Amino acid sequence: MLAEIVEGRSVAAFFNMAAPAWDEGRRADDRKIEAILDLADVREGHRVLDVACGTGFLFPYYLARSVGRVTGVDISAGMLAVARAKHRDERIELVEGDVMEARLGGPYDRLVVFNALPHFPCPRRLAERLASLSGPDSRLTFAHDMGRSRLNAHHGRRAPGVSRELLCERELAAILTPFYDVDVLRGEDDLYLVSGTRRL
Repeated sequence: MLAEIVEGRSVAAFFNMAAPAWDEGRRADDRKIEAILDLADVREGHRVLDVACGTGFLFPYYLARSVGRVTGVDISAGMLAVARAKHRDERIELVEGDVMEARLGGPYDRLVVFNALPHFPCPRRLAERLASLSGPDSRLTFAHDMGRSRLNAHHGRRAPGVSRELLCERELAAILTPFYDVDVLRGEDDLYLVSGTRRL
């Protein structure tokens, strides 16, 4: 059963334990990731904030698009240790801490929350915080590389105590609307994505 309340300390502890073996057996679907980053409109020169970046799964894809800089923030020291060992490009900056409180630069052109939303206690507060880090013409994208029902079932088996049920796309869009003009909603068996541009 999925949690009704998620606490940052529990999330950090869970991912610290999982970090050493996290990448084992993980196969990237390049076409799907590229499609997600196309919808997120990640392009050359952008400053990207990767929220809950984990071991840096998306970093090679950002760099292949010639972004200007990637800031990865994660609450798990263990996941960031793996990321540091794997990725040494000078365009990557790693910040350990809760994105709600971490000292981050900015503003950012693109903000991406990939495979992480159910591990945050309050999506509304997260949206507000990310809006404060967004620059003009910025875009925020929440994405999962599987659909909502599959993800909820996966978390129910693998991480029930540190995962909330994933909001439906329209619920998340409504939360983002005070801060972003949501113009992309995708809810499919193998993809979940909600994205919008910063309101001025």
